[in-house]
Amino acid sequence: MKRPLIGACLAAALAMALPAGAQQSDLSGTWGFHTADYAPQDAFTLTMSGVASMRRAQNNRYEIDLMTQEVATRGDQFLEIWSRQRCTGRAEGEALTVTCELVEAGQEGYQADNFQLTRQADGALSGHLVSSTSSPVIFRRLR
Repeated sequence: MKRPLIGACLAAALAMALPAGAQQSDLSGTWGFHTADYAPQDAFTLTMSGVASMRRAQNNRYEIDLMTQEVATRGDQFLEIWSRQRCTGRAEGEALTVTCELVEAGQEGYQADNFQLTRQADGALSGHLVSSTSSPVIFRRLR
């Protein structure tokens, strides 16, 4: 019973997907993102991932709710830091500048994150996390 249901869901998702090479001009929707590994401190390796919910506002701007999860590892040690941020995105041509304010975080001293992104031919947004440190980042539309 589960296989036909999963197959039907997959077929519906593929039918709604954009054709290869197609690009939506409106960035409204839900986006997943992740950075490459980065090491602002020699002792830890960090990576960030999360979800961004973008809503079109006026004058090429977007209101964005951002949930992040930053994972720090060193050997067998593991630390997870989460945050909730409210952001503004400013679109200019193929570029999107995202500036955030921290709403809440799982660790005191956490700083808001910012991003410099560019639209890619496959519909993704790629660029850099620009905050207390910098790392390559890619956003992909989830819905």
